[in-house]
Amino acid sequence: RSTMDTEGAIAMAAALRCNSSLTSLDLGCNTIGNVGARAIAEALKSDKSHVCVVEESRIADGTHDNDVSKERHNKGCCLGICTLFSCFSCCCLDSDTTQQYNVNVTEEIPLTDDVRGTEMTNSTLTSLDLGWNEISAWGARGIAEALENNSTLTDLNLNDNEIGAEGAIAIGRALKINKSLTRLALHDNKISTAGVRAIAEGLNNSRSVMTSLIVRKNCFGDSGAKIKNSRALTELDLGFNDIGAGGARAIAYALKSNTFLTSLDLYRSEIGVDGARTIAEALKVNNSLTALDIGCNEIGANGAIMLADALKKNTSLTSLGFRINEIGADGATTMAEHLHDNTTLTSVDFYGNSFGADGATAIAEALKNNTSLMSVNFYGNSIGDSGAMGIMEALKDSNTLTKLNLANNKISSNSAQLFKEAFQNSKAMTTLTLE
Repeated sequence: RSTMDTEGAIAMAAALRCNSSLTSLDLGCNTIGNVGARAIAEALKSDKSHVCVVEESRIADGTHDNDVSKERHNKGCCLGICTLFSCFSCCCLDSDTTQQYNVNVTEEIPLTDDVRGTEMTNSTLTSLDLGWNEISAWGARGIAEALENNSTLTDLNLNDNEIGAEGAIAIGRALKINKSLTRLALHDNKISTAGVRAIAEGLNNSRSVMTSLIVRKNCFGDSGAKIKNSRALTELDLGFNDIGAGGARAIAYALKSNTFLTSLDLYRSEIGVDGARTIAEALKVNNSLTALDIGCNEIGANGAIMLADALKKNTSLTSLGFRINEIGADGATTMAEHLHDNTTLTSVDFYGNSFGADGATAIAEALKNNTSLMSVNFYGNSIGDSGAMGIMEALKDSNTLTKLNLANNKISSNSAQLFKEAFQNSKAMTTLTLE
């Protein structure tokens, strides 16, 4: 955050054209707007074939609103590649395409010479953060044009910029051409189903090298979660998208054959017990996923039992996020039975599951025998002194547990003091949180 505005971004873009050493640039949380984003984008192009012809007066008189634009389409850019989420017919990003995706393309803002700059461009930048900058769809289309030509940028953050489906479609088109970008963050951009489909199509082609995609909180529901095998994707964040049980089924189907994905975030996706059941079935046969966050999905004790059963057969998962799932004592007890003999999980997050002293005691017994767990989060489970004492006994015997969170658990000051003493005498513990 540096209070940079549009003029500052234009100046930065000019500097980027001359710079030959900078590799990482963080402009997050500023107000560069769509014109500033376009200026930065122009500096990143490796050739000038896509520069718009402009009239200077439109920028000078302050008419560069977010919704004043006219898309200059590349008629030869095809979107009909098997998508990450589902298959769609072949079409070009012209008026027919925007009608298919139910997107209204706005009128384009002309660029002045100071925004366009000279023919010099930057060829060293590998990481660019433009998050929280109000760049809108028009700014995103400028970034997309740059991506079609740029061959050095590997990490791009466009979080919270309201690029919408229109901006996402442009980015998706660019991804079919770009051969360098490996990480793309589009958190909270209202890209909707049409936008996520376009992004997905862009990823599923022979050119894509994308390994990490963050599309958290984008309102695309279950239709956007029909995941298929991406050629390179290893990390996928779909959190806060209300994909529901239907979306979970599509994901589970893909996981049964997917051998690339290692990290999947489904936090607060409303998958429920039915969704948990299908994910559990997939985990029984999937051998590539190492991190799964299934927190805040109301899976309850039944969902926990299904997942515990799946983890008996799964040999790849090392991190499990289980926050706020109302699993209760029964769910915790079943999970404990699995943790007793598990040798792959290193981190489990039980935050806010209200399993009380009984659940904590069961997990504590498992910890005495477990030889792989390094981090366990018990925050907000009302385990009280009784549950805490069981965990403290397990702590004395553990040679692997390094991080433990027991905050907000109704533990008395006397028990907390005993825990601190046990922590000091622990063989492996490095972090203990009690408040």
